[in-house]
Amino acid sequence: AKFIENFKHNTAVFNLIKRIYLGSILTCYLEYQPTDVKMDVILLLDTNFIISLIDLNTPESTHTCNKLLEVCKNIGYSFRVLNDTIEEIKSLLNHKANNFDNAIILKYVNKEDIYNACERKNLSRTDLDRIADNIENTLHEYGINIIPFAENLRNKAKFSPEYRILKNFRNKCTYR
Repeated sequence: AKFIENFKHNTAVFNLIKRIYLGSILTCYLEYQPTDVKMDVILLLDTNFIISLIDLNTPESTHTCNKLLEVCKNIGYSFRVLNDTIEEIKSLLNHKANNFDNAIILKYVNKEDIYNACERKNLSRTDLDRIADNIENTLHEYGINIIPFAENLRNKAKFSPEYRILKNFRNKCTYR
């Protein structure tokens, strides 16, 4: 800390040292290998996380999702996804595949869009259909289990205070 304090008057150097210091802290945290820590936590993953995990978003988001799974596995977390989410992912990928030829400009506009990932990875509409068809196997390879019947979770969410708050922000927000 005293070393860093010496550069406080030079803003450019001070900011660079701060970034290096912060980066080293983050690296240590991400590389930390806990031992004998087993937490009984289940992470329920959503569509955007899965799309990022399977590298249909930005490379940075894919790296972040993989790192999160790795760190969480090391401390005993388990991962689940609702069957409804699987259906949503399939529907999204099928929709993107069906409109693939019409998305010429979209491939370049939004770097977080599936079309941009397809362009970056040289994927075709057939590849998107194949990814959708095999999504359950892909998730299984990542150690993500599918919750087939989620009616009780759906009902729990429908009557939660969080849902009431979110419903005010999204007028069209309805739970099946």
